[in-house]
Order: sequence, then structure tokens, then C-alpha cells
Amino acid sequence: MKGSNDIFSDILERGPSEETVLFVLTKMKEQGRLGEVIQGCTRFLVFYSRSVRLRRLMVESCLEKGFIGLAQDHLQKLTGLIGELVMPYKLMAKQLFEGGMWAEGEPLLDYYLAHHPEDTEGLALLKQAKSRSQSSSEPEEPLPVDFATPTIAELYYEQGQLDAAIATYERVVEEEPGHAEAVRRLAELKAMTAEDDDIVDETRDLQDDGNRKVIGILERWLPKVREIPYARDTP
Repeated sequence: MKGSNDIFSDILERGPSEETVLFVLTKMKEQGRLGEVIQGCTRFLVFYSRSVRLRRLMVESCLEKGFIGLAQDHLQKLTGLIGELVMPYKLMAKQLFEGGMWAEGEPLLDYYLAHHPEDTEGLALLKQAKSRSQSSSEPEEPLPVDFATPTIAELYYEQGQLDAAIATYERVVEEEPGHAEAVRRLAELKAMTAEDDDIVDETRDLQDDGNRKVIGILERWLPKVREIPYARDTP
């Protein structure tokens, strides 16, 4: 019967997927087989050169082995990969800014600029965002139709602005009646509003009956509140 070391080596010889390579090399690293891990990373980075996790494993193994120069080389490549991956943060921030959501877009742009400090357009946008977000602390109005998307509706929901989230989803559905996920989510949010209203009505009706009955109502509604779904991914 082969030992685990032979099994790992055999797997790497069978042209494994990126996920399998990461799994096997991580296990080998846990066994202290740093030299083999570095060799494996070098070999498979030829095929999976854009794998952030594989590149990171290479950097960590080189540092533990004392190969500082090699680690720095791969760290530079890793930084370049991450720099490319954060580009959508700027795009999302600009979309939010166009909708007047300066405070929401600011941290996204801040994170992007941490990797691209030379981006003059990004720096100018960040300066404008900071000025706008500091000048007004009022809740944002629901976005115009052009900027109504499920993603922005969920941002409103996460901020506790349920009415704005509902209004944004209503605009999405108005523009795209066939958007099944938006229709479903809009119904869920409206149901939350209805349940909140019911709780208020029942509590008000029973205020004169004493605290015991009020507590009974709250206990009866608590399981329903816990069942309310939180924000989900949108297509």
C-alpha cells in the first residue's frame, strides 16, 4: 500500500485541476515538504499563471524556506494580479456616484486606490466623494430609473432603508417585468413591511391589556421575524 506522500505525487502527475493542485500542495506544505511544494507551484503556475491562491502559496513556501529573492519575485506578480482584480471596485463606485450614493461608493474607491494610487481620475473622484458625503448626512432619495438595479436595491436594504429598497425594486420591475428575481425580492420586502405594520397594529390594540399580553404578542411574532430572509445575491 502506497503512503500518503506517494499518493500526493501521483495526483500531481495526472494533470489535475487548479483546485486539486491547491489542495494537494497545501497538504504537502502542512507536512513540511516545502521543497516539493515550491517545485509543484513552479510547475503548475505555467498552466495557472493567474491563480492568486497558487501564487500566494508559492510566496509563503519560499519565505518559510528562506528563498527571499524568489518570494519577492512572486509577490510582485501576485500584487499585479490583485491590482487587476480590484478594477471592478472603481466601476461600482462610479455607478454609485452617478446615482448620488457618495458615502456608499467611497469605501469601494478607497480600496481600489490602495492598489492603484497613481490613478488621477480615481483620486479626483475620491476627493469629490469625501466632500459630498461630509456635506450631507440626509438619507438618499430612491434612485432614478436609469440607476435602479437589484444590486443598488440591496445596498439600500443593508443600510436599513427598506422603503428606498422597495422603490428601487419597483423601478427595476417596471423597466423589466420579466426580471423574476427582482419580482420575488420585491414581494419579500413588501411582506416585511406588511408584517411590521401588523406587529404595530396588534401591539397598539393590546396596550391597555397590560404588559403581559404585549409580551405575548411579541413572542408570537418573534419566530416570524427570524424567518425573514436577508439580502441574497442578485443575478
